[in-house]
Amino acid sequence: MSQVPPRRGQIKAQIFESMVKAIASAASKAMGKNKGEGGGSASTTITPKQMVTSLRFLK
Repeated sequence: MSQVPPRRGQIKAQIFESMVKAIASAASKAMGKNKGEGGGSASTTITPKQMVTSLRFLK
């Protein structure tokens, strides 16, 4: 039995989702270090400027 290819845009959505998770994790750790914390799993809000900065950092 042959496998059906993924729906249009599904791969891009998965890539984008994994990028957002990686950026959020990196930003959370960076914010924890700035505050002198260990970078725990506390939820934080990321501004668009912080996201762009994180993307530049990942390159």
